[in-house]
Amino acid sequence: MLKNIFIPEKIGSYYIFGKKVVGIEISKNNVRATVVQFSGNKRTIEKIIEQTIAPETEIPFQERASSALKILLQKIKYDAINLSLSCNNAIFLYLTLPIIGLNKIKQIVPFEIESQLPFTLDQAVIDCIITKEYPAEKKSDVLVVIVKKDVIAENLAIIEAAQIKIDKITVDIIELAGLLKYNPKYLEKPLNALIVSDMYSTGIALILDKQIKYIRVIPKGFYSLVKKVSAKLSMDVVEVFERISRFGTEQNDHEKLRQAILQECEEILNEIHLTFIAYKEKTKDTNDVSKIILTGFLSEINGIPELMQEKLHVQTEKFNVNKLVHNGNLIIKVENTIPNTFLPSLAAALESDLTENFNLYVERSLKVQTSLLNKQLIFAGILLLCIFIAIIVNGFLNSRRLTNEIEASEKQAIAALNRRLALDKKRLKRNTLKDTIDVSKTEIAKEESIWFALSSKNRYSFLKYLQELSSRIDRDGIGLQLKKLRIYNVDNETKIDLEGSVKGFPELTIFEQELKSGPFYNVPRMETPNFNITITVNKES
Repeated sequence: MLKNIFIPEKIGSYYIFGKKVVGIEISKNNVRATVVQFSGNKRTIEKIIEQTIAPETEIPFQERASSALKILLQKIKYDAINLSLSCNNAIFLYLTLPIIGLNKIKQIVPFEIESQLPFTLDQAVIDCIITKEYPAEKKSDVLVVIVKKDVIAENLAIIEAAQIKIDKITVDIIELAGLLKYNPKYLEKPLNALIVSDMYSTGIALILDKQIKYIRVIPKGFYSLVKKVSAKLSMDVVEVFERISRFGTEQNDHEKLRQAILQECEEILNEIHLTFIAYKEKTKDTNDVSKIILTGFLSEINGIPELMQEKLHVQTEKFNVNKLVHNGNLIIKVENTIPNTFLPSLAAALESDLTENFNLYVERSLKVQTSLLNKQLIFAGILLLCIFIAIIVNGFLNSRRLTNEIEASEKQAIAALNRRLALDKKRLKRNTLKDTIDVSKTEIAKEESIWFALSSKNRYSFLKYLQELSSRIDRDGIGLQLKKLRIYNVDNETKIDLEGSVKGFPELTIFEQELKSGPFYNVPRMETPNFNITITVNKES
């Protein structure tokens, strides 16, 4: 409940809440998926799965693909799904705009590219990536990606038929370019070329100083090569496909086949070389391509990487997933080596910084933002209501507690006054503190009047009796310790209560004699040094 509503799912690249993302690629024959677990700064590649799509039958491709996708996803648990599209479905445009800020750029991009589209703007799904910002000059380099709505709709139809929901639609080549940043050694040369080949196309991304500067898609892929070789030699397509897959350019037992493969490969390599030239002419960049990172079907054919390096005179290496694991942030739990054919789904799942805000599934993106905003508003309203109710309840409870405390205090005060003054309850109109205080004042006034009345008639004041005791008793000599001394009148006699102790029996005898020598009588005999006696004042003496 707290996720994304009160606490963000992640801060920067650090995931506060764990998240399991599945990257999916749907081809003509297979559905491939890669499962990545996000936790903190760590990314763990947990599983790769491939599900074959049933061969061509009378059943439409949409149903066959959705069935394969459904079976595949039943084998895994996930929190989000990202779909990767082949780059041959997209158009790439590179712009420099006199503005910074992604939201502002996304608003003006459609108007900037409208005249360059081969179809109307209402048929396009558009998103963009800021490859570099120049804050001082207030301008941005922007890579714009355009895909026809029909392509998005076809893929969404497969997704909906499988009864699942996806979170993102992206393009393989830009995700793979972002994936290279996991290991800076891949991009240590000034100008690098990332080549992504699939069955029907070959995408070329030129990366200058770790920024995508140019993308071109050649409509020639592995299947195109197979078909042309098959037609040229009048061989069965399946046989050619299998021989190239197994032996690549090294067809030692079939020289004509080897020559045909090399010839068709060189056509693709020529297109790649022309792309390098076109980039230099368009951008006026003086750098030459220093390194080629090859991935996809062509990278899996024996001899192709070496042939590419020989013909293009550029260092060429296959994209190796294991090279991405260099700083402990990326962990691979897959037992076997991850084939290059799984790289598009892996890149889609990993979501690099480059493509973090890129999503061709516009409707889903808007729904998520609207849903999140609605949830935040609802929970904020509920929270405010709870706070308001809590304040009211707390006030009521405090008021109730205070009232109870007051009532308890009043009862204690009434009980104390009743105990001290022995009030007549019949005189109380109501058993309240105010009535008790009023009656107590009356009783005290009455006792005071009696006290003063008695004092005025006494010949000897109580101070005189204290003086007699003090003068006759050698307090220090006998070690007298008094705990209580009380002087009071009873039946016209003045009595004195004494309670305390002396040092010992000799002192006790002296104490008795001292009392008897004074104006006191009825001095009792004390048995122990600790005493509690009452003596009577002889007023006549």
